[in-house]
Amino acid sequence: MSVAGKRGSNPRTADHGDWVNRRYLSILVTFEVQRTISADHPSLPGHFPGTPIVPAVVILDEISAAMTEWQRDCQITEITTMKFLAPLKPDQKFVISLSRENQNAPEIDVTCRTENEVIVRGRLLVRGRRI
Repeated sequence: MSVAGKRGSNPRTADHGDWVNRRYLSILVTFEVQRTISADHPSLPGHFPGTPIVPAVVILDEISAAMTEWQRDCQITEITTMKFLAPLKPDQKFVISLSRENQNAPEIDVTCRTENEVIVRGRLLVRGRRI
């Protein structure tokens, strides 16, 4: 019998053992919600008059609200990373996507996107009740 035919000797898994099996058994848990920041939001008049864009803190507030909507008993303890890749205009629809690698993971991956592009990408740490 060749090496490739022996049980447990698959070249893709031989060096990783049970890690590979556990990795593929993890479940990606996700939540998505659509939001729009109205043109009459109180933060907009002073945020680049004449060419308003939604301030990052307003987007973060919407991400926090989405997190609460998804996981009512979880609390954001840290923003590990958060990159604002493109501006969001008033009245422009965007989708907030939250995901965790498995139901016990304390890390939440965040993506915000408009119809045409990703505008925010980051990671949060949370504590509290898990899914």
